[in-house]
Amino acid sequence: MSFFSPWAWFYLLLALPVLIFYLLKQKPRKRVVSNLLFWNQLSTQLHNQPFWRKFRNWISYLLQLIFIFILAFALSRPFFSKSKNVNHKIIILDPSVSMSAIDVNDNSSWIESIKLAGSEIDRLRYIDQAIILTAENTPKIISEWSNNKQNHKQLLKTAQTVDLETEIIPVLKLARNLSRTVDNYEIIFFTDGVWLTEESYNTILNSGLLENVSLVHLKKSIDNIGITNFSARRNSDFGTEYILTASINFTGKSNFNERVLLYRNNQLIDAIDISFKNSNAWNYTWIEKVEQKVQYKLKLESNEQDRLTDDNSATLELAPIKPIKINLVGKQDQFLEAVFLSIPGVTVSKILKSEDLPVEQMSSSSLSVFNKSVPPENFKESFALIINPERDGFWGTYKDEVKSPLISSWKSDATILNFTGLENIKVNSAGNYLPSEISTTFADSFGVPLIWGYEHTNKFNWILLAFDIDATDLPFRTAFPIFMGNIISEIRPFANGVSAELPGQPATLFNSSLPDSLSDSNNIKKNLSWWSAFPIWWLLVILALIWCVIEMGLYSKRITE
Repeated sequence: MSFFSPWAWFYLLLALPVLIFYLLKQKPRKRVVSNLLFWNQLSTQLHNQPFWRKFRNWISYLLQLIFIFILAFALSRPFFSKSKNVNHKIIILDPSVSMSAIDVNDNSSWIESIKLAGSEIDRLRYIDQAIILTAENTPKIISEWSNNKQNHKQLLKTAQTVDLETEIIPVLKLARNLSRTVDNYEIIFFTDGVWLTEESYNTILNSGLLENVSLVHLKKSIDNIGITNFSARRNSDFGTEYILTASINFTGKSNFNERVLLYRNNQLIDAIDISFKNSNAWNYTWIEKVEQKVQYKLKLESNEQDRLTDDNSATLELAPIKPIKINLVGKQDQFLEAVFLSIPGVTVSKILKSEDLPVEQMSSSSLSVFNKSVPPENFKESFALIINPERDGFWGTYKDEVKSPLISSWKSDATILNFTGLENIKVNSAGNYLPSEISTTFADSFGVPLIWGYEHTNKFNWILLAFDIDATDLPFRTAFPIFMGNIISEIRPFANGVSAELPGQPATLFNSSLPDSLSDSNNIKKNLSWWSAFPIWWLLVILALIWCVIEMGLYSKRITE
């Protein structure tokens, strides 16, 4: 046996002042009384006491010596060879938005997890250490390795939930890495099982990340309604219309009759009363014209039965379409000018010679169309449409002219050829080129390239047409404006859309990734008492203190005897 604090044995010196108290005798005082009969009877009783009662004071003193010894023994912190190892506890909290949902008792899984984590801290031995993590997308360390219980509990109170659902895989990897640096570790994860990760519980379980992890499943039955989607996408690649889409879901047994409010720049533009009868979902779309920066806010009027407020509103900010500058360089073509002017958000300028093209008009937000012309030498970081230059260049080598070529094949998956239907286009004549090695052929006539180009993100992009526009029937077909519109959309790309940040459907519906069987099997830790962390001799110390108080209270009675 060894001791962490051997200096505590000096507490045995407390036996000396206790001995002094027992040896003290009150000096008899002379008093004048009227009769000695009563005192003579009392003296006879005191001198005729049994033999063992004469040693009662010393037996009491011996008991107090024993308790003083236990006190010194406990404060010296003894340990045996099997208990001297330090245990390390890794506590993980799930701060996702679903944990903040309030139940009918005004309690939340987050509050419960804080209390349970505090209980785990209380159960630490004086030599054990703990660390507290939160399962955010970037894991956060609330309290670092320490055996200071008070500091752990103070920092635990500073932990907060987040506005969205979170990923658990990063924090599990961090906990796994921390466990490799220590011995005798334990990982405890407090969660409601509503996770953002797409992987199922079994998939994560098979990955080994949950190995030796004690999951405390804080499952609650909650009625809730919320916005699960509020997004916008452009109605077309060239127009100024946006399609706003909203989805609202509910879970529970309550009958929700709600009102949805749509605001544009803080002004109410629509209000819809909704109810759920045969489905737990409600979907709706609005078409809005956006010509300047605008903010849309979707709000769900609160309900007493709604337990999660973070999914009751959503905000979108939409910007107007960025204008595109079209530079028509070289031979002027009325068809080209007309088709570009028909596209919203496009400005057209005419330039006769390529060397007259201003440098400031060569940008990533402009398109230069070289008709029977070639780009200047300083033409960089811009988009170009080159129409039958009939000369050599970075696009390839010009050979000769081909009469009446037929478009035999084309890349149907190329975005610039979407919905064009090139198979029916008639071409009277075209140039015969050998394309450059870095280029991609989009359409050809039995091996003779007719449309090819080079595409690279944030760098010089170009497309070459081996035929003149007026030498085909393309201007008289719908494929012509569609083809030019596809090119514009490549310059002014619009992603799948923009979406408001929301807790998401799993949080609104409280879809737990954990099996229900974990709800009871892993909640055994809740039933452990706080005093289970203290050694048995600490209970003896408490009894010793109580005994000393009682003995001191009876001291006056003993000294008179």
